[in-house]
Amino acid sequence: MKKNFALSLEFEKMSQPGVGEDWLPASRRVQQGDVEPRPGDGDFLMPIIRRRVLISGMVQGVAFRAYTRSTARQAGVFGWVRNLRDGRVEAVIEGDVEKVNTVIAWCRRGPSSSRVEEVKVYEERPTGEFTDFDINHSGGYFW
Repeated sequence: MKKNFALSLEFEKMSQPGVGEDWLPASRRVQQGDVEPRPGDGDFLMPIIRRRVLISGMVQGVAFRAYTRSTARQAGVFGWVRNLRDGRVEAVIEGDVEKVNTVIAWCRRGPSSSRVEEVKVYEERPTGEFTDFDINHSGGYFW
């Protein structure tokens, strides 16, 4: 099942990729500067996932968002992080399974100045809408 991904980055559902997974061409990853392209990468599809993470505890006013953004960019995932008005931090993380899980594991620890009490992780369908990982200053109550 090949497709010319140079013209389109549409998601293509494969046979039973797993819960909460879709597929995105590796060329998307390469365009984001994650790895050097390998021969045939344009034909290779990689699974991506999307997770919404809610972090509770002493997580505001301790640079949690800045460290999360730095960690996510180093991992090569996309999305955003923001403070919620109820004192929690919310993040939407999209990318390769292992890389998303790396960022979630970091969120469970947080920076040394924070105290993480609870982390809730929700599966969502990947959208491919992100091109970077940013701090969102919308300050919503929750999604």
